Amino acid sequence: MMLRTIPRAAPRATTTTSLARYISSAARPTASTFTSSASSSAQAAVPNGQQQSRSAHAISNPTLAGIEKRWEHMPPQEQAELWMQLRDRMKVDWNELTLQEKKAAWWIAFGPHGPRALAPPGEWRSIFFLTAVGCAVSAVIFFGIHAFAKPPPKTMTKEWQEATNEYLKISSPDNLTPRTSQTNNDDEIHDAAAATLLADSAAPEGGYGWIIVAAASVINFWTTGTTYSWGILQAALLEQNAKLSSSTVSFVGSLWVASVAFLALINARIIRYVGARNAALTGLTSLGMGEILSGFTTNDIGGLFVTTGVVMGIGSSLCFMVNSVVPAQYFVAKRGIANGIVYAAAGLGGAICTILMNALVNKLGPAWAYRITGFLTLATGLPAAWLIEERTPIRRGGFVEWSLFREVRFVLLFLAGGLATFPLMVAPFFLPTYSTSVGLSSGTGAALVAAFNLSSAAGRIAFGYFCDIGGPVNSLLLSQLLGAISMLSIWPVAESFAPLVAFAIINGIANGGFFSTMPTVVGNVFGSARVSVAMGMIITSWAGGYLMGAPIAGYLLDAYGGPDSTLQAYHPAIFYAGSLSLGAAGLVLMARFKLNRRLFAKV
Repeated sequence: MMLRTIPRAAPRATTTTSLARYISSAARPTASTFTSSASSSAQAAVPNGQQQSRSAHAISNPTLAGIEKRWEHMPPQEQAELWMQLRDRMKVDWNELTLQEKKAAWWIAFGPHGPRALAPPGEWRSIFFLTAVGCAVSAVIFFGIHAFAKPPPKTMTKEWQEATNEYLKISSPDNLTPRTSQTNNDDEIHDAAAATLLADSAAPEGGYGWIIVAAASVINFWTTGTTYSWGILQAALLEQNAKLSSSTVSFVGSLWVASVAFLALINARIIRYVGARNAALTGLTSLGMGEILSGFTTNDIGGLFVTTGVVMGIGSSLCFMVNSVVPAQYFVAKRGIANGIVYAAAGLGGAICTILMNALVNKLGPAWAYRITGFLTLATGLPAAWLIEERTPIRRGGFVEWSLFREVRFVLLFLAGGLATFPLMVAPFFLPTYSTSVGLSSGTGAALVAAFNLSSAAGRIAFGYFCDIGGPVNSLLLSQLLGAISMLSIWPVAESFAPLVAFAIINGIANGGFFSTMPTVVGNVFGSARVSVAMGMIITSWAGGYLMGAPIAGYLLDAYGGPDSTLQAYHPAIFYAGSLSLGAAGLVLMARFKLNRRLFAKV
């Protein structure tokens, strides 16, 4: 039991962060332990005889004397060596340990350092003051933007619709004559096409649309950024409470992420009835309050399922749907770059929130990391949500527009989205363990994930721009091919730092391209009038990939030897992810030629 608790406590202190990195690399079978020889044999595992000898001999009392006072001032390498000696000693009967060894083992595991340290005097006042300053700055920005911004357009009035109907009768009487009858699905499709042509023809291509892009970017920063930083919170929760199992805690995060897909149709319905602004305000409030309440349930797994998995999941899914629907209404020619900017904020938020969350966890623990993030989300997200305004109010129809399944192009995109989400999280989830398997440090693995997130942000903008000049469906096809090539040809042979960096950057760009091109594809193919329901139905197909994509890769890795085995153990999981990306690319290719058979057409 002590063997499990000791490494959980050590990384919490400032000086023991480097200790954790040293231990994680030193404890691997392929890493060196205590020898400092420069020869290749010094990097092999410690012989069993040496381990047994070290376990059989007690650690001298002078080495352990005054450990409570000396620990924080010891070099990380000495901390790691002492901890590993204690770890080996505890492999024998606990009764055989000396009193000094028992005291040292208890103190290192449960001593008043890291999250158990008392807060410095006045720290809570400082946190309250900084939070209040952040709220005040957000209020100034909010009212400043409102003071200079033009009022949002109000074009969907009864008079405007009647005038547009007359225009459509004159301009295209054979194809788009408005009908009032709703007796069959053909009439519904016809009316949707007319409404789409009408809405897209009046898109301002800017103006208040850029305010919408900025507001949606702020919302995406927090909703997706906090999701990407879940790994930091998960590790901190496991370190704080040894009773929690990693599989159970990871399922909390999976439920949070999968809510985006599971609730897509319900959220589309909510946006139809309450409007995008009210939906965004509700989503941000749910996300922020869920984070604050999660700070009070860090030791209760049931509470985490409710606050993080359900409450924060509902908030994130509502905000994601709003961001997928509203910016597309203000742009047609610039729709790709607009969506690219919105979703690039998600990648940037992932990188920044990961750094922020790690600093808060190391300084204050997971409870206050949750709460402070919640306060920041409410302070900056709610003003941004208030700026959201639909240009084209979404028409009210059925819960699911089943007529879309009569269109082959929709079915192909529906299936392509479902396949493409399975490999999306495989690379960021497994890069840290893969990097240590090739002999790199855990810090290098974290740097690779940061590079992946930043590349994802750049890819969202780049592919958004390419949507406007090369066509959104072509861009989606390119992103899937790029992801498949990187996983099938680069990752399996990446056995050093340089090729891993290349893989992280290329796969991150492809990953970001999927998120920025899919809303643009749906908006361009199915039009602004049907973008809400079409996007909701397509996002629903992502549920399986969000929930099971990375776990399946983990099961394959364990089945072929696990992360402590050879690099070949990773190959089945890598080929699984790459083949699904390639399959998704094939479906997108079929949809592309269904829309336009010309090879170099902008689709």
